[in-house]
Amino acid sequence: MRRYAAALGADRTFLAIMVALPFVMGAMARALAGGRLTQDTALNALLILCVGGVLTGAANAVRELVKERVIYQRERAVGLSRSAYLMSKVVVLGTITVIQAVVLTLVALLGVDLGAPGGRGVFLPPLVEITVAVALLAFTAMMLGLLISALVRKEEVTMPLLVLLAIVQVVFCGALLGLDGVPGLEQLAWLVPARWAFAAMAGTIDLGRIVPGERTADPLFDHTAGVWLLDIGMLVVLCALFGFVVSRLLRRHEPVVMRK
Repeated sequence: MRRYAAALGADRTFLAIMVALPFVMGAMARALAGGRLTQDTALNALLILCVGGVLTGAANAVRELVKERVIYQRERAVGLSRSAYLMSKVVVLGTITVIQAVVLTLVALLGVDLGAPGGRGVFLPPLVEITVAVALLAFTAMMLGLLISALVRKEEVTMPLLVLLAIVQVVFCGALLGLDGVPGLEQLAWLVPARWAFAAMAGTIDLGRIVPGERTADPLFDHTAGVWLLDIGMLVVLCALFGFVVSRLLRRHEPVVMRK
């Protein structure tokens, strides 16, 4: 962890992007939200928060394993622990990603009238619940970025895949398309982190009441404790699933004698 943090600190371009990205995406969401989430602004503001969370997390991690593959193989051959290596990425990048997500959400929504029923979220103040959803989304996207990084063979292909990942999150989050009851698409969307994060944010503010219509009549958007916990819980499950797959993919790149 100390070595990885020092390596990140020496990359000034990476640091500049890490600092700038949440402020830029937060400012875009703030411009869309205005002073209050209304029928005209709520969907787009939450969508930008989803895109910002995904880009923040995935961009942090999508190059981190493939660029160190030769180093990892050499050090693994002399006894480096796979779990120690992976957890150094998860802890350091995860801390950075969560901080970025908090900044992103506060820049976007601090002082904005979120229009939640009675000014309350499902369990916590609305801004806190939305921050939790965006932070979990960014962390899960970071794990998905590590999965991509462990899967690809060349660093050059990570950026096109990052763009594709962002597009998939936009399409399947539920802001643009009604996914409930659509065979195939609904089931595919279960594997998309932005689907659950958008649903959690929608449930917090009761989006179906602010923006009535078929698209927002999704049961996952309900302003109820059970549904909100399901949305948040699925983000945790996806995060754990992606972490397990990353560990298995790392094993493929190790010397045969170390594959245990």
